[in-house]
Amino acid sequence: MLAREDLHQEIAKLREQNEGLLARVRFLEDRIEELLRPPENSFPREWRLTRSQARLLDCLYGHPFVSTGTLHLALYRGSEPQSLEKIVSVQVCKMRQKLPRGSIETVWGDGYRLSAVGRAFVAGALREQTAEQTP
Repeated sequence: MLAREDLHQEIAKLREQNEGLLARVRFLEDRIEELLRPPENSFPREWRLTRSQARLLDCLYGHPFVSTGTLHLALYRGSEPQSLEKIVSVQVCKMRQKLPRGSIETVWGDGYRLSAVGRAFVAGALREQTAEQTP
């Protein structure tokens, strides 16, 4: 049996761990909320992106790197996923056909990111679209 002092030390250690875990949960909840917001960008219609592809591209454009799991979460927007994470790679494959070659890079085993070419292409198109909408 542990001595009283050992129990107090163990309790203090567990409380510290609990505080760290609570902070991590709050961070992840904020991150999920960020992903569940409607897309900030409206991509050109000529690209013929589906809603799912637009969500994924918006997520890729908003972050330097995005894991496959995070893209899967962004794709389903908080609803219960009806598919495996494989659907993300299928959507990315279809998006690659609609964007300039090399726009989306695979980070093997981890996720995806927009290349410098892809980021510049998307930024240019969004600037152009904004300029057209400004009177």
